[in-house]
Parts: sequence; C-alpha cells; structure tokens
Amino acid sequence: MTGRGESFARDSPVAFIIVLTLESRGQSSDLEWRWRVRSVQTNEERQFREVADVLAFVATRANASIPP
Repeated sequence: MTGRGESFARDSPVAFIIVLTLESRGQSSDLEWRWRVRSVQTNEERQFREVADVLAFVATRANASIPP
C-alpha cells in the first residue's frame, strides 16, 4: 500500500478521475480550461490549468513516462 502522493509499482493498476471544465475569467469571452485530477488508489486530488501539468502528475503517480 502506498501513501498519499507516492508512486505505484509499474505492474500495479492505476486509475484517475479527470474532470475538465471551461470557466469564465471575468468576461464571458475570456475562458480558461481547468483540470481536476484524482487518483482512485490514493484519493489524492490536484487542480491544474495546463494539460502538460496534468500529464506530469499522472505519469509520476503511475511511475511511467509522459506519453508523447
């Protein structure tokens, strides 16, 4: 069993719940994507504004490289 924020062994299954929302930044024409990612195994949840950060978080928690 791993603790909060730790990586899993490569042969362990990993799953994430990813919620993507499009939010207003004040004016209706000024929109921003927001990502909320939760690890199913640890229940750790983080929020991101950049997809590259989402991929880095998932790869780290899955003990894998970032996909191309």
